[in-house]
Amino acid sequence: MNVGNRGSEDSGHAAPGSSAEHGGGSTGPPDAAKLGRELIRIAGFLHVLFSSGLGKPELTLRQSEALDIVASTPGIRLGDLADHLKLAPSTVSALVNRMVRDDLLQRNANPENRREIQITLGKTGVRYLKNRSRVVEENLAGLLAILSAKDRERLTFAIETLADIIGSGGRHEA
Repeated sequence: MNVGNRGSEDSGHAAPGSSAEHGGGSTGPPDAAKLGRELIRIAGFLHVLFSSGLGKPELTLRQSEALDIVASTPGIRLGDLADHLKLAPSTVSALVNRMVRDDLLQRNANPENRREIQITLGKTGVRYLKNRSRVVEENLAGLLAILSAKDRERLTFAIETLADIIGSGGRHEA
């Protein structure tokens, strides 16, 4: 079977969850439990793949997510970071403490309100993100080379749509 055409109408195979796969019956979405298992499996695989070759420090998925949020929102407050991560502030405080210790993040007083702490990237955090971007690009390019251009487009659209749905709390505009 040609992996580059898996699930496309021109491959002769039915797309998972399609009416053709179910003998012309249901046109509903694929089984949510199966999709959930696959997404968890893929997330773990991608985390390992994208973390390999980065050396120390080795980050957990949550630490990596926190680093991304701080990079996109420099000066974020701890409570806002906790909201983004959907974790308790005390949990995020402990996470940030470990990351500050490793110079991945820095805690800084807000110059406009000295009682407020802002979180920014540390030198190691900046370096880590640069290295990770390079590793992700190299590894992902190899994986995507297997797919046809049309299937890469479909995959990109599906991932962007899923990210939009998750980011909007389940609301999606067609």
